[in-house]
Amino acid sequence: MMRVLAVFNLLGVVTLAVLLGIQWQVNTRVNQRADHLETVRQEQVAKLEENDRTIMGQTETIEEFRGRLTLAEAQLKDMEAKLNQMTVERNQIAAERDQYKIALPKWMAAVNDRDAALKKAAEQIQKLAKECNELVQQINGSREKK
Repeated sequence: MMRVLAVFNLLGVVTLAVLLGIQWQVNTRVNQRADHLETVRQEQVAKLEENDRTIMGQTETIEEFRGRLTLAEAQLKDMEAKLNQMTVERNQIAAERDQYKIALPKWMAAVNDRDAALKKAAEQIQKLAKECNELVQQINGSREKK
């Protein structure tokens, strides 16, 4: 019976050694996997922090772009208002130009009529001056004879 017990103990020790070896391998793999997962977790945390910084920077950039867009929209509205005003002014100027184009031939005709009337009046003045001079000479000639 002692022998059976010794064999039984030997088998128990060998079985226990095999189980310990298997358990050691399993624990080693589990620890390696845990270490790998911890490394991955730390890398993911670092990536998340980097992404958070990038997002913060992009959020600031977006806010800056929104400000610029608001300013550009305001400037666009101002420019459109100025353009509309200039269009109105251009239309007014074009209307005045058209009126002047219509009035110009009338003015030119009136100036030509005036020039003709002045020329006729000048000729008449010269004729009257000549007649006046002739009369003065006749009167002076008649006095001298007396």
